[in-house]
Amino acid sequence: MPLVTTRLRAVATAGTAALLCAGAIAAASPSQASPRSAIPNTHPAWASSAKQVSSQTVTTGTVNARVYLAGQDPAGLAAYATAVSTPGNASYGQYLTPAEVQQRFGPTSGQIDAIKSWLTGAGLTVTGVVDKADGYVSVTGSVSDAARAFSVTFHNYRGPDKRTDRAPAQAATAPDTVSKAIVAVTGLDTATHQMRPGDTLPPPPSNYWTAGPCSQYYAQKIALNEPTAYGIHQPWTNCGYTPAQVRGAYGVTASGMTGKGQTVAIVDAYASPSILSDANKFSTTVGDLPFASGQFHQYLPSSFNRTDVCGASGWYPEETLDVESVHGQAPDASVNFVAGASCDDNDLLAAEAFIVNAHIASIVSNSYGSPSDLESIASAYDQVFEIGATEGIGFFFSSGDSGYESPDENPGVSDQIQTDYPAESPWVTTVGGTSLAIGPARNYEFEISWGTMNDQLAATGKS
Repeated sequence: MPLVTTRLRAVATAGTAALLCAGAIAAASPSQASPRSAIPNTHPAWASSAKQVSSQTVTTGTVNARVYLAGQDPAGLAAYATAVSTPGNASYGQYLTPAEVQQRFGPTSGQIDAIKSWLTGAGLTVTGVVDKADGYVSVTGSVSDAARAFSVTFHNYRGPDKRTDRAPAQAATAPDTVSKAIVAVTGLDTATHQMRPGDTLPPPPSNYWTAGPCSQYYAQKIALNEPTAYGIHQPWTNCGYTPAQVRGAYGVTASGMTGKGQTVAIVDAYASPSILSDANKFSTTVGDLPFASGQFHQYLPSSFNRTDVCGASGWYPEETLDVESVHGQAPDASVNFVAGASCDDNDLLAAEAFIVNAHIASIVSNSYGSPSDLESIASAYDQVFEIGATEGIGFFFSSGDSGYESPDENPGVSDQIQTDYPAESPWVTTVGGTSLAIGPARNYEFEISWGTMNDQLAATGKS
């Protein structure tokens, strides 16, 4: 996992889905007597006829799926989230508590019972129910049972992970009697590796640093002995700005604001075992105060999984950087680190949902994403962000190192120019990476957006 600002989230899956070879038995017929409606994003874009491994229908194997609940009034939730966030609206700032959100917008027991009855009637077994406004019903069963429940046929395709993956050949559907209570479904495809609960976290990777000569502020040291570029000698790279320099450049110091009274949540997959000690060491090294007792908390899942597939240790440096950066700019704010059990959508979404259901922060910082065309449960994420808006919680996401996910700049990850998700969600604030020039007096000089541009030396090495 490269050390970049945006970690790639794995394509959504619901966990252990054993992929077996296609059998010769015909799948359950997708035709149903009662009217049905399609469930959005349940037919992956990568599962095209051109990438189909064989014409055989897959009828054996296991499906572990989650049916995410839309609640009793999804349109009302979106409307209230808009109203409460719009200056001038009568409801502006009239935030709800998690209990009020649940009462007004959460699923009814009748909706949950109807969904369970539909799924079990097709032969699937309910393994869990989360009855929150952003909850779900999880089920397990055979491929044939899933084909019957969702009225699909399954085939094997060459998936985005370059492996043979099972996926529905068409969009999944649900009976009209329950379809309006469903916001998304995961686990119908196997585009990620099998989940292995109980994995232990690997140790942190080796450190890295900027070699000298480097500058303490922009253009402090000029590369006079190197060839010119654009007609002038260019400055050596920066050694790395301190939080005090950034606070000065952005006017935080002059404002007098320290984050007192605010709580910031940081969401990432896994949790560096030395995150607090590293953050405190960083603070003291750059001349700031470390976290006070009780100022930093971690909320961890009962176990982590898929550590090898997700490159768990690759998340450590940047989640530590996230904690250090928040503390550096808001030294008096409380910081809650909320860990996803893996880099899968289901686990990261669970971390976001925990924040709104427990209301443990007013600001949520996220540095992960994946190309939008790989996202299958955007509607479930958006629902969590809408709930956050009704509670006065703001979600902030990085736009991604490549920003627009050009296949030229990010080969093997994206096949077209596109945005990242959740960065493209209308319910979040997206922040792009910049290169900042800070002067000798901690003053703001200029700032440019990130880009990739290499100026190659001539063969002579002199220009």
